[in-house]
Formats: sequence, C-alpha cells, structure tokens
Amino acid sequence: MRRELGITEKELAKLSGVSQSLIAKIELGLVDPSYSKMKAISEAIMRISGLQGKASDIMTSPVIKVSPDDTVEKAAELFERHNISQVPVMVGGTAVGSFTERDLIRLVSEKKDVKSAFGMRIKDVMGEIFPVVGSES
Repeated sequence: MRRELGITEKELAKLSGVSQSLIAKIELGLVDPSYSKMKAISEAIMRISGLQGKASDIMTSPVIKVSPDDTVEKAAELFERHNISQVPVMVGGTAVGSFTERDLIRLVSEKKDVKSAFGMRIKDVMGEIFPVVGSES
C-alpha cells in the first residue's frame, strides 16, 4: 500500500514514528511487528491516503476461520478459495490462535512432504491470536 501511495519507506517511518529498517523488514516478511507498531503504521497510511472508516467497513462477515481440530489442508483450501493469507483459529466465537500462509510454507518445508503436512491438525501448528479490534474502531 505504501508504494501505491507513492511514499518512501523513510517517509512512512517518519510519519508513523518507527524506524525505516522496521518498515523494510515488515515489507519483506522478516519480522512480525508488535500491535502498537503496526497500529502506528496503519494510522499513518490512513492519514496519508485520506481513508477514514471503521473496521466494520472492511471486515468480512461471516468470519472465514478454522477450528483447532481442522486440518492444515482445510486452511490451505480456504486460503485458495477466498484469496486470503491468514485465518483465525476459533472455538465458538472465541479466537484461540491463528494460522497463516507463512505457517503453511514453514510446515511443508519442515515436513518435506505435503501430504503429511496437510494431514496435521491446526491445534498442533497454530500461532498466536491476531490483534482484535472492535467493529467501531
């Protein structure tokens, strides 16, 4: 999105109060930024682009999710079908973890066998819960 707005990493870093190297590492997928850093970057992008709105303006309903007992294969199918790269892991209406394309790639490369990776249960490979914001945020 930064490139679409025509701003440099340095400009975005200055506007969001984070380092330029952090912006570069985030864009390369080398770091998983803290919630506060990501919020500052997102707010800067919103100010630059003139975007104003609420989470409810862009959220998907119903939530595309997996359960802890689902297979990695099901998550991969959801990624493909919905053109997404991550899903929350939920029990009822409560988030208990996350699963991302990065997790999938790591898992397949570790197992060196797609079939065995796809047969694994999400509960055995899920990551931390995504940050949660209210629909009016």
